[in-house]
Amino acid sequence: SPSGVMAIGGEEEMDFGRLQLVDVATGEVLHDLDGHENIVVSVALSPSGRFLASGSYDSSWRLWDAVTGEELLVVWGHSDFGGPCIC
Repeated sequence: SPSGVMAIGGEEEMDFGRLQLVDVATGEVLHDLDGHENIVVSVALSPSGRFLASGSYDSSWRLWDAVTGEELLVVWGHSDFGGPCIC
């Protein structure tokens, strides 16, 4: 994140459609972002650190509130799996 407090990631052992927001200093999981039904291939954080966009092989991209972990928007039907998310 811009403040250096939060990292975004996932693990092979986890459900492959889940992202985690993690406190860098403590390693504490701040939020589990569940929603994608397939592998997440791109992630972008807004400059303010407030919003997170994620794209997946499930043909959706999702907008999340990075502070609360709430899913704000789902858009289905994209087909450019290799492209970046822009937040």
